[in-house]
Amino acid sequence: PAILHTYSPYGVSRLHSNEMYYPLAGKYLHFLNPFQLEPYLALRFFNVLLFLSLILYAFGKADFRIFLLPLLLSPQIWYSFSYFNSDAFSLFVCLLAAYQLAAPQSSLNALLRDEPSRAAWLAPVLLGLLFGLLLLPKQNFYFLYTFFFFYFFWRLFQVKPIWTRRSILRFTTIILVGASLSLSFVLTDAWINDFNKKELSFQAREDLAQYMYKPSTPLEEKNIYLHMRDRGLSLKYILNIERWGGKSFRSAFGVYGYTQYSAPFSYYDYVEIVGILLILTLVFSVLFHGGMPGFSLLVLAGAYTGFFIIYLIYHAWTMDFQSQGRYLFPLLPMLAILFYHFQNILLNAVFYSLCFVLFLLSVYNFVFVGLYDIGKVV
Repeated sequence: PAILHTYSPYGVSRLHSNEMYYPLAGKYLHFLNPFQLEPYLALRFFNVLLFLSLILYAFGKADFRIFLLPLLLSPQIWYSFSYFNSDAFSLFVCLLAAYQLAAPQSSLNALLRDEPSRAAWLAPVLLGLLFGLLLLPKQNFYFLYTFFFFYFFWRLFQVKPIWTRRSILRFTTIILVGASLSLSFVLTDAWINDFNKKELSFQAREDLAQYMYKPSTPLEEKNIYLHMRDRGLSLKYILNIERWGGKSFRSAFGVYGYTQYSAPFSYYDYVEIVGILLILTLVFSVLFHGGMPGFSLLVLAGAYTGFFIIYLIYHAWTMDFQSQGRYLFPLLPMLAILFYHFQNILLNAVFYSLCFVLFLLSVYNFVFVGLYDIGKVV
């Protein structure tokens, strides 16, 4: 009864998801109880602290700074770090994981090179905790694992690791710590729910969802944006009439509230033009100067992006039509890895100028649309 208010019209509560974010946020809020802060302000500040942590980490790690470059390109990312949601936490964890995978000076790559360390077991344990958190993100970030998986082997092919008894033990420690963290969370959750969570969740949807979202409601009486393929609507209808692509793009670059606050259409046209030029600059730089390693990484990133967007479109068509740009956030750690690997072959004057223009457009949108239009607490 204490959490009935957390259920959405779909009859689903995020507190029942397999995400580590909500238990961590609950412990954080409990820790702040003596300060008697308003809970909603304290919880919103949790994501602000995550953003500040990334910035502070970048102060200490110069090679991590370029991993934050994708965060400057859209105000929607800043907005996600300003209120209570699990998108920001998943992005926070995945950016740290991307750095560990890509940067030669990271703890993971030092381990793979079998470099001696005064804290020989501390780094594997911390990496294991990061790996465990990586296994418990928001659901749309699961797709990022495919890129991380293939990218890891791409890295191993480019930089041959040194497999010794010590490095194998450290690598095994990472896997065991991460698996233990995630399994303890999942198994405890299953035990609390009598290993019957799937059935309980279904029953909660049936009992608590609004009529048009209940599983038992006849299709013709459900919300019109559910199961659109089963209603006989074509994929062309989803793309051309409902304009899934355009709506997703706009909400990825500055749409606020419940999508009711947005900039003029011309703003998104400018963002689209600059974004296309930025991607073309990256692609042509790699084609002319990246060699086979760069080309293969670019193909891997392109394949991942294509499959991910196809999955989102298919889900919108067959399950629930959602055109929210934050669902595209799993592309940001991939972009961070590309920016890092190709930073020495980019047409720097052009590339960083385009990034700066996108940043200025983002500042305009965030200040004069987001901060101006969103309701204030007086």
